[in-house]
Amino acid sequence: MIQTLHIVPEYNEELIYPAICKSMEALNIAADLRPEMKIVIKPNLVMAKSPDFPATTHPLVIKAVIRWLREQGMQHITIAESSGGLYNAEAMKHVYHVCGMDTLGEGAELNMDFSAQTVNCPAGFKNHSFHLITPIVEADYIINICKLKTHAMTGYSGGIKNLFGTIPGLEKPQMHYRWPEIEDFSNMLLELAQTVAPNLTVIDAIDAMEGNGPTGGTSHPLHMLLAAKDFYTQDCFAAKLMGLEPTEIVMLRQALEKGLARPKELALVGDPVPEGLSPFQKPDTIKLDFTNGVPKFLRKPFMFVASRLLKSYPQLTPEKCVGCGKCAELKAILADEKLLLGVIKTEMTAIAEKYGDDRRSKIGYDELDISMEDLIPKENTIIAMTSLGYIKRMTVDNFKAQNRGGRGIKGMQTIDEDYIEDLLMTTTHHYLNFFTNMGRVYRLKAYEIPEAGRTARGTAIVNLLQLAPGEKITAMIPIHEYSDDKNLFMVTKTGIVKKTPLMEFSNVRKNGLTAINLREEDELIEVKITDSSSEIFLVTKQGMCIRFQETDVRATGRASMGVIGMNLSPGDEIIGMQLQTQGSDLLIVSENGMGKRTNMDEFTVQKRGGKGVKCYKIVEKTGDVVGAKAVNDDNEIMMITTEGIIIQLRVQDISTLSRITSGVKLINLDEGVKVAQIAKVREKLSNGDHEFDNLEEAMEEVAQEAVSEDEEEAEENLIFPTEENEEDE
Repeated sequence: MIQTLHIVPEYNEELIYPAICKSMEALNIAADLRPEMKIVIKPNLVMAKSPDFPATTHPLVIKAVIRWLREQGMQHITIAESSGGLYNAEAMKHVYHVCGMDTLGEGAELNMDFSAQTVNCPAGFKNHSFHLITPIVEADYIINICKLKTHAMTGYSGGIKNLFGTIPGLEKPQMHYRWPEIEDFSNMLLELAQTVAPNLTVIDAIDAMEGNGPTGGTSHPLHMLLAAKDFYTQDCFAAKLMGLEPTEIVMLRQALEKGLARPKELALVGDPVPEGLSPFQKPDTIKLDFTNGVPKFLRKPFMFVASRLLKSYPQLTPEKCVGCGKCAELKAILADEKLLLGVIKTEMTAIAEKYGDDRRSKIGYDELDISMEDLIPKENTIIAMTSLGYIKRMTVDNFKAQNRGGRGIKGMQTIDEDYIEDLLMTTTHHYLNFFTNMGRVYRLKAYEIPEAGRTARGTAIVNLLQLAPGEKITAMIPIHEYSDDKNLFMVTKTGIVKKTPLMEFSNVRKNGLTAINLREEDELIEVKITDSSSEIFLVTKQGMCIRFQETDVRATGRASMGVIGMNLSPGDEIIGMQLQTQGSDLLIVSENGMGKRTNMDEFTVQKRGGKGVKCYKIVEKTGDVVGAKAVNDDNEIMMITTEGIIIQLRVQDISTLSRITSGVKLINLDEGVKVAQIAKVREKLSNGDHEFDNLEEAMEEVAQEAVSEDEEEAEENLIFPTEENEEDE
């Protein structure tokens, strides 16, 4: 984990900008960006405070970041924040103005969309969902620019705490009511941070705050700018700069215990830490207990009512009054019932005109008490997806009835010119990640796929995912566990490959996320789950093939472009990617119906980025290569022609020949008809990593994974009886 540190003596744009440029270069941020991205900058504007007071992010730091982004060609940059109090146009215009945000120029827009959206949390979180401001939810790239401060409740305020500002306005006190204990509140902040998942965090520590922050402290200059992608580890590092021990700050201790912060992996880049830093004055830590004085038996009802009746009323602080008269206006509205009702009528009319449509919400369970997911049993299920994009979920019993003799797709009916492309065994609570030709990834829980019977076609995937016009699924990957030892390996038709840790996809939003940055006219064609032992085969339409180790490709972030996997000749393109674990032979088929098998041992391991070797001899009667699959003798393949004719062949009937041969005729074609594509017959169940010989073996494997996950979840959610619990019993 790279942590940058640059000394900046004062708030001067010509001093701050070079430090920002050095930080961006060290973190290789440019590789993660593309011009059409929606970039959202989340500053710390906790309240309307002058930039001269160290409570808010200084506008010159934000301006330097915007300047660098514009130089990289970024066009869509928005500054979005929800400070304390009301979250509306009038309130936020005031905050933006006082905090100096209107001095940034035309490089970025100040957010004026004051709606919010609900984002579901991963299974196992105490919070089932968060209500977040819309710009954050719809962002492609989030830059978190916070102020380094002590904090009267959490002890420390940095990258993690700044994300509390993604919760709109007066909903923040409701979160305090819901999680009054510091342990629970800190856990909420970490779950919120994992849900928002900013891509880059910059800490403004040129002038920091000590004492009773976030707004009641005093100045403590450090003359530093910090930047990192891993904001959990960065917060631990910044706390130590302040003279604070991370293990004594509940939020940071929990981040260390959860493995989110990894200080041992920190590599400092830039300027060294100055010697003789004076420790920050610690705050008078306040425990927010809203139930003091309330009898135990009334606390739960009190919390329930208070969380719903919580309101913010204007109160005058004489020494802070600027004479704007706003508080008097608001008090006049509250004191006059007719005036109050008039304001309510006006605002409701405006809302009805803007958002008036048919009711879409449902009256159901209280999300604080139970999640709908809790009502769905964890059980083995089978997912089938066809080439034309129809998908369905089947019970294991249904599959057994049609699967006697071990033929997985027997009896499953499809429409003409369609066939089963993926057949997966998973559980109802596991995720399915869908990758598209446009380089985006979408995610569904298995139970969200409609269940269908043996002969049913299924549901069109476009009815379940928010796909763009022309966007189609190129890979379906079941995810049983998001772990650091697994990678997703991607390849585009122009020969670009990319390896991204599986953990990068643990928070896929409903409207999808960018999985890979694509150049114009490029497409994502295949995605595989790999580990450090995998070997990659790339085959082109001009009959070239390269074999290289997965370790030749360094891991990059989710929104990066990748590296050159194969150097293509003019007019050539990648038509397939396979792994050495998928079969012993490489089957290659040409557009004129010729094909052959070649043993994988004939392909020597090379370094990525080369031209590869000849794997198929192209002559006039063969035409270009249209497909390549790793196969074994017991496999069967389908060949689909441009007229929709499908022929099924046994692999053992196809000749095994050397690399530089054209093969034998596999199908007789009429004049003008070509082979469009080939596919393996999906008669064996898979869990995404390998295929199983029979249903029982697949069920046993998936069941073991589900049991281990349940044990981990039970351990995390283990509750020891308190004094209050014992009285209830």
